[in-house]
Amino acid sequence: MNKKISNSLSYCGMHCTACGIHKGDVRKAVENFQQVLQKYGVERITKKFVDVEPSFKHYESFVEVLNGLANLFGDCSGCFSGDGDPNCSIRVCCIQRAPATCVECIELDTCERLRTSVLAQQCIVNTLRVKKKRS
Repeated sequence: MNKKISNSLSYCGMHCTACGIHKGDVRKAVENFQQVLQKYGVERITKKFVDVEPSFKHYESFVEVLNGLANLFGDCSGCFSGDGDPNCSIRVCCIQRAPATCVECIELDTCERLRTSVLAQQCIVNTLRVKKKRS
């Protein structure tokens, strides 16, 4: 597979440039939200009003979750570059069975992994289009 193509395509057929994680959308949103929280002193406010709003006692955990989101959904250079979910069942299947992507698999039309993956639903449609164009 062409290196340029492989760096912009996932195993399931999703084009990386359509992925919010690859583009950094999640990380940017978290960082913007953190800036707003800091700008308006939300940490100070939550400490002051914890008696009024009991959920404010969990603010530190909330900040940890935001940091976790920024870390987990930070920069991704694509599945074929070693990023992406290493436990993705579609990725594992392609590596074990040797089709570079689902487009090249003879079981594409009946693949249960693709059918049960929320992320892969649109990829199925795109992959079938690519496969039809190739034939």
